[in-house]
Amino acid sequence: SITLLMNVDTLDLVHHSTEVDYLDAERPLILVFPSEPLRHGSHYALAVWNATGANGVPLPPKAGLIAVLNDSSNMRYEHFHDVLIKAFEKSVPWFSFGSN
Repeated sequence: SITLLMNVDTLDLVHHSTEVDYLDAERPLILVFPSEPLRHGSHYALAVWNATGANGVPLPPKAGLIAVLNDSSNMRYEHFHDVLIKAFEKSVPWFSFGSN
């Protein structure tokens, strides 16, 4: 899996490490550890690319995320498309929302 942690206000990527916690095997958690302090009052976004489970099988996106990305009547739709996705596309040259 690839993770990208970005300050959405400045379009700066933040160096970080991640771990997966399988304490609850049905609902694993992704723990994110920034290598520098995050700025108070800033907005951050995390993108997880090609997430796989402990067995190496790709994890499907959750229904809630699919609804936000595909349902224009969802209250978060515009924010995801107009702010977050555009910010990642500007900051990360190889990021293309249409490709995944």
